[in-house]
Amino acid sequence: MGYINQNGNYYEGDQQGEDVEVPQRPTPYHIWQEGEWVDNSAAHYRELRAAEYPPASDYLDAVVKGDQAAIDAYVEACWAVKAKYPKPVATP
Repeated sequence: MGYINQNGNYYEGDQQGEDVEVPQRPTPYHIWQEGEWVDNSAAHYRELRAAEYPPASDYLDAVVKGDQAAIDAYVEACWAVKAKYPKPVATP
């Protein structure tokens, strides 16, 4: 068993304050989300991002039409996906 602190960091050892007890983390690439360990490895995050990115054809269409608002909307949608599924970082 280990603990998740208020910052979302996992640690093992003595519980501190109101940290939440959780099962041991399977790998350093797993993150605690909604009550369970979720694989945040490179292959997994890429699949999740690919499924939610808007089609590239939307961007190309906006460029061809010179529609800056549509280009900006496309870029914002991509950044939202990146924020939702960040690149994995092994945590101690």
